[in-house]
Order: sequence, then structure tokens, then C-alpha cells
Amino acid sequence: MVSVGATLLVVTGAILVAGALLGPSSRLERGRAGEVMLAILLALAIVSVYGGKVAQTFGPDAPYLRTWNIYHYYLGAKYFPELRYTDLYACSLEADSEKDASRRIWSDNTRVRDLTNYELSQPDRLPPCPRERFTSERWASFSGDLSELMKLEPASFWWRVITDKGFNPTPFWISVGGPIAGRLAIIDDPAAMRALTGIDLVMLLASFAGLAFAFGARATLLAGLGLVTYFGSYGLLVGNFLQYGWLAFVLAAVSLWHGKRDLWAAPCFAAAIMLRVFPAMLLAGLVVRTGYVAFVALRERGSGRASSAEAEARRNLTFLTSVGGFCLLFFLVSSVTVGLEAWLDFFHNMRIHSAYVVGEAFNVGLKNLFATAGAGNVDAGFTYAQTYVATAQRLRAYADLRVYYYLAVAVLGVLFAIASVRTEAGKSFASSLFAAYLLLALSPYYYACLILVFLLPGRDRRVLGAQVGSLLLLAYHLWKPHVPYITMAYGSHMQSEVVVSAYLAALVFVLCGRSDSSAV
Repeated sequence: MVSVGATLLVVTGAILVAGALLGPSSRLERGRAGEVMLAILLALAIVSVYGGKVAQTFGPDAPYLRTWNIYHYYLGAKYFPELRYTDLYACSLEADSEKDASRRIWSDNTRVRDLTNYELSQPDRLPPCPRERFTSERWASFSGDLSELMKLEPASFWWRVITDKGFNPTPFWISVGGPIAGRLAIIDDPAAMRALTGIDLVMLLASFAGLAFAFGARATLLAGLGLVTYFGSYGLLVGNFLQYGWLAFVLAAVSLWHGKRDLWAAPCFAAAIMLRVFPAMLLAGLVVRTGYVAFVALRERGSGRASSAEAEARRNLTFLTSVGGFCLLFFLVSSVTVGLEAWLDFFHNMRIHSAYVVGEAFNVGLKNLFATAGAGNVDAGFTYAQTYVATAQRLRAYADLRVYYYLAVAVLGVLFAIASVRTEAGKSFASSLFAAYLLLALSPYYYACLILVFLLPGRDRRVLGAQVGSLLLLAYHLWKPHVPYITMAYGSHMQSEVVVSAYLAALVFVLCGRSDSSAV
């Protein structure tokens, strides 16, 4: 249950932003009083949500670890040449089976996910661990790392962890994370653990420094308050290994774009895309807008009239082309370092993964809304194993409603395109979250990108209204028992899904049209 204090912090932030609607003569707009109040709110939010974890991370003892994350990301990256995308759980079970009987965590009756098809099964029905890929030294190292991690959590934790969906980052992520994991031996080394889990924090702090330089204190403080209290990653930002690097690159790219440093923004956006793929959707609105202004520029050039559309089209096209070029470069580099086969395996794995997550109650997307609404109240638990049957029922419900989903996407997609034509380029990154919602089923932590709303250019009533709405959305989820990762409970999830979809749709149409005072 989330503390009432965190909710009050976000509501207070919304009140502060709403006060800006009174206009530049308001007391909130004088001096630095509003920024000081936001800074205090952010500090209180950090202490409220992360105080103990941050203190442990930088204390003299072993730092705070999110063991679930480290198990998947650290072991998955370090031993990817042997484990690939499908054998983490099978090899973990085999390593555990080699221990003395009294020290084993898993048994022959343990439920485990088969990562080749995402079905829950028993150990003897899994494809066998590919021991032939391991040298004796690498197997001993894997077994030792696993044993050390298993000391950090009770047996019940490890029964649940192997019902998750495995290790799924891109080969580009692996080309970065693999060498880091290979050089940081975390066994009995607090400094290595601290370095491992500190990368995300350093990257996020650096990106927020860039936000402050590009957007100023007010926007940066609001974005910080939004990130710290965001329901999809509430309490989960520390103790990870390279889980939020994509977000740091997105924030850096938006900052650089705002400062018209497109040459540097492009590789940052490309890095975010190649780390997590999903950030490509944040360019959807800009792509639509660019197509439209390019058409206008060609038409006006033919009539001999001077056009501002040509300059915008040239800038946008150059940026989008540069992003594509850097994505290709990163693809080629990772194909050399990790192997082209890894990319083929990744795409195959993502086909299975993206189809399965539609049925999981806690994920966010229009597909999930159709699946959950169509299946009704079928939940029977709060773990992957307990909700496995309900997930299958939701997948069947989505299959039955797929035609209606496509019709909804067609209608809403056209409306999104019409709105995007009228949305300034600098606002399109935030409004494009609606395109992601229409087409993808995502874990809620990806919607941490909602903080882009606080980076919108301009201070007109529509921008400020969108920011108030975002803070109230956060406050609603903090007030309701939705965190972390929203909820697996049918009623709470449906409420959340409807509220999120309504907010994202409203955001698109609130932001379309030209601001009275904005900078692209």
C-alpha cells in the first residue's frame, strides 16, 4: 500500500502547476518561490519512496539490490553466449539440482516457465540446459553467481522468479551490458554491486542535469516528481542493472532536440530505440507531422511562395533520417559483437513475448483493455503461476475481439494522425504515447515516459492543463492500491486501464494546435 504522504505530495504539485493558470501576475510566477516549493516536494518524495534504499545503496555495507532484476539482467547478460534467450531457467534448475539435497531450492514439482513457448511446466518437461555451450570454468562461475544471489531471498521468492518471462533485452543492450556484467564479479564485492546498480542512477541523474539546462528548474523538478511517484516503477528505480538506460537516452534526446542540437539528439534517440525498441513509437507523431509539412512545403514551393514549412520539414527529415542511420549503425555493431543470430533469436522471442503479454492483467495497452474487458473477472491470484489460467482466458477473449480491436485502432489511428498534423514537433514526443498505447502491450514501467508531459514547450493553458492532468493521474494511482506495476486484480486494473487510456487520448487532442508561446 502506498503511503498517503506520497499522494499528498503529487496533489500538492498539481495545485502548484494549476496555480500557474492564473497567469504571469500570479504570486506563484514571481521569483523562485514555486520552484523552491517543488524542490521541497521532490526531496520529500525521494525520502518517502526511496530513503532507505538510497541509504543502503551508498552505505558501507552491501548495497540494495532488486534481486529479481539482477537475476534476469545480470546473469542473462553475463552468460548470454551460453543461455541465449531461452535457457536461463533450465540452467538455473540444473545448477540447483547439483547441490546437496538439503540446499536445493527447486524440486521436480516446481512450476517453471518454458521460455520457448511461455507455457508453465515442470522441470522434466523443459528443453534441457545446453551444458555443451559452457566450459567447466563458465559453468562453475554461473553456478557460483546463482548460489550467491539465491542467498539474498527466501525460497518462496525463487519459486516465483522462474515463472517470469526470462531475459528479453535487445542484442544491442547485450553488447553493452554483457561486457559490464562480465567485468563486475558481484560475489562478496560490495563495490562491484554498487557499480553495477549505480549505472542507471548515474545515467538518470545526468539526463536530469540536461533537462535542467534545456528546460529550466520548474520543468525538471516536475519531471523528477513525476518519475519518483510514477505508479509503474514506484520504488523500483534503484537496485537495477541497466533497466532504465533507455529512459535516460530518451530524456537526453528530448533535451538536445529542444536546444536544436539535433546532431546529438539523433544518436541518443537511436540508442533508446536499440536498447528497448518501444521508444521508436515516440517518433510516430513527428513522422506524421513531417509528412504533412513536407507536402505543404512542396505545394508552396510550386506556387513560388516562401514557406516556413520547408525549414521545418528539412529539420525533421534530417533528424528522422539521422535516427534511422544511427539505429542501423548500432545494429551492425551489435551484429558483429553479439552476432546476427542473436538478432534473429530476439525477433523470434519477441513474437512470442508480445503475443503473451496481451493477456497479462497488469500490462498497459489497448490490446490489454480488450482482453481484460472481454474475459471479465477471471483472476484467481496475484502471481504469474496463480494467474496463468486467467492469462490464457484473456488471450482467448482478445482473439475473439481482435476484429473490433483493429477497427478501434483504425478509427483512433486516423484521429491521432489528424491531431499529429496540428501538433508542434516539440510536443509530438509526449502525444505519441497514445500511438504506443494503441499498438503495443507494455509493462507499465515503460510509461515512465509520461514525464515528457512536464517537458512540453510553452506555458499556455493547454500545456499547463496537460501537466495538471498528468499529476492527477499519478495521484489517482498512488491513492488506489495499484502499485507496483498497477495490479493483477480485475476491478482495479480495469479502472486504471480506462483512466490511462482516457488521459492519453485527451493528451493528444489537448496538445494539437499551435501554442500562444512555445518553442519548437
